[in-house]
Amino acid sequence: MRGIITFLISALFFFLQLMLAPAISIFGAKIDFIMISITISAFYIKKWYAPVICGLYSGLVLDILTQAGTFINTIMYPVFAVLVFLFVHFVNEKNFVLFSLTNATLVALKYIVLVFVLYIMRLSEHLTLMTFVLG
Repeated sequence: MRGIITFLISALFFFLQLMLAPAISIFGAKIDFIMISITISAFYIKKWYAPVICGLYSGLVLDILTQAGTFINTIMYPVFAVLVFLFVHFVNEKNFVLFSLTNATLVALKYIVLVFVLYIMRLSEHLTLMTFVLG
């Protein structure tokens, strides 16, 4: 039953990422709904496989739909899911502020990793930090 709930939550947040995030972006900065679903599954289901599977197939489908060919999200989202699970496992507390700080930290870490990975791969000559901050 938890697997079905995890799938439904992550599918809902995935479609919110695709359809709603561009519409409610502020100056191009978008909400990362996929990271929110990973954090929700780690905080409330408390099993290691729930956020990892959520991150794995969300990242895979996102990479397939964007046609970038790099599969960076397929690697990054499960790694961040493991980090969230380890954090939740050691803290063992349900707190909204902690949830928000965890999510904000992971989204910032995601963009920092993206900047360095894409810089190393040299996908484009005009990549800057503002490219990833503004979407």
